[in-house]
Amino acid sequence: MPVFKLFFKIIKANFSRFLVSLFVFILLATLIYQTTSEQNDSQFQLADPQITIFDNDHSSKASQTLIHFLSQRAEIVEIENTPEAISDAFFDRKINYALTIPEGFNESLLDTSQSVIPLQKESYNSLMDEIRIDSLIESFMVNAILLVDNLPQDVDQKNYDQVFSQLERNLNFEIEILLGSQTKESSKTMYLGLLFLPMILYFIMMNFINNFGYVELAMRQESVIKRERNSLLKESSRLTETILATTCYTIGFWIVLILLAYLFYGGEVLASQRAFYFLLSSFIATLGIQAMAYFIAVIAPNRGLIDFLGNFFSLLIAFGSGLFVDLDLIPNELQFVSSFATPIWSVKANQIIAETTNFSQGAMIDYWRMIGIELLITLAYWSLALLIKKKAQETNYIITT
Repeated sequence: MPVFKLFFKIIKANFSRFLVSLFVFILLATLIYQTTSEQNDSQFQLADPQITIFDNDHSSKASQTLIHFLSQRAEIVEIENTPEAISDAFFDRKINYALTIPEGFNESLLDTSQSVIPLQKESYNSLMDEIRIDSLIESFMVNAILLVDNLPQDVDQKNYDQVFSQLERNLNFEIEILLGSQTKESSKTMYLGLLFLPMILYFIMMNFINNFGYVELAMRQESVIKRERNSLLKESSRLTETILATTCYTIGFWIVLILLAYLFYGGEVLASQRAFYFLLSSFIATLGIQAMAYFIAVIAPNRGLIDFLGNFFSLLIAFGSGLFVDLDLIPNELQFVSSFATPIWSVKANQIIAETTNFSQGAMIDYWRMIGIELLITLAYWSLALLIKKKAQETNYIITT
């Protein structure tokens, strides 16, 4: 397997550069882990989440009941209802959660013939506060809908008042969210899927573009081409060995990084069902990065362009994919550019898994759609790369014979 061996021989020649980048990655991952661990530990002290609520339903009975319920379990912060004021409050960490109760919420809640108008939220800074508030709102909605569904057909205002009175009594008996070890492990799983795994995709992208590019440049040297021709190796075998070599490197590289995740987060976190879907999305995205990196290596004419793409293009795609900041903060134009690579679809898939509480059918359909898009992108890059590679090899054969 001459091509397979040559691939890893060239990779070995650039091993020192890989070690330096791996050291930087481990240092960065350690700092992030320590920061999230401190935040995680502090969140398991009995501190109320800081939220703001905008009531656009004109102080209806439903909105007031919800606000009263949340005020007993969170600190309500009054801020101006403008995009600038909300952004400043998040930036200054005055709030971690902004809830908007839309107009018509009360009416839609009491009308069983229509769907309830959904509440609108924004959440930054604290993942656990978001989980807690989401759980409280879900508890409110479940109890309210259950009581409304049990109302008689002929109802009057007195019946509606009784609904909200009974709702308040029911919510007072709701079991509070326990800040125990199981919830703490759940938050670690969220950090794994929403922070660590997206971050390794950037490192993988940078490493693959550089290494695959160096290998491809070395294989274009005239002496290497002539030696391959003299070996009488078939074109199909050469391409097969290339795919096998890059795939072995990809899987091995991903496993090494997941072992780091194991050291940081522990086996119990990685063994959970939610972590399984996080890891699957990350692995498929890595295969897509492999295909994209090889495509770039095939078309890149020189080392300078490879270095540029490996360092700056990968950073651009990583930023546009939401690997470093929330996707809601990324301009749509940059998201569109990033959508031609797999990381952004992995981030979206992980967000779906992070937000679902019981892996509902609707959520899983959306998740598998993201996975399908990742696979299609992977297939497209491999098809283009191998087509161009085959054309180039045919040209080299004519030149060298």
